[in-house]
Amino acid sequence: MKKLLVALCLLPSLAYAQSSPNLIDGQVPTSAQWRSYFSTKQDALGFRPVNKTGDVMLGLLRYSMPVPVLSSCGTNPTARGNNQKGEVTMGSGSPTGCVITFNIANPFSAAPTCIVTWQANLAAMGYTYTQGALTITQTGTSSNKINYDCTGLQ
Repeated sequence: MKKLLVALCLLPSLAYAQSSPNLIDGQVPTSAQWRSYFSTKQDALGFRPVNKTGDVMLGLLRYSMPVPVLSSCGTNPTARGNNQKGEVTMGSGSPTGCVITFNIANPFSAAPTCIVTWQANLAAMGYTYTQGALTITQTGTSSNKINYDCTGLQ
């Protein structure tokens, strides 16, 4: 039995840092202390989290939020993306603009900074943005596509 125990101890294993309440040998915590220990416990994540003060990601950043709501974009416009990045295909009827209302489930905490590009040049192209929406103005045309990229705090 001792040989088996020694063999198991020698097997390579990953050691993850765990939080510790720093108990002293023989200490008997109260129920309130136990609750505080468990409420502050941090299990091993199994990955290195991104540092919000700056870090490098080695993969794609995927956003998980609903598509914004389109209005005044012609008949049957379509959108793919989210509050931060997306593509809008204008509907038929030669719309002269479009309002992309950001999804309120993931609102910006202040007005973002947005960049809009048209996939084809039009005689007139412009946009403005607020905390809640991106407003497009353009020469009246159908089915043209625009891309937007909004950066801000959510």
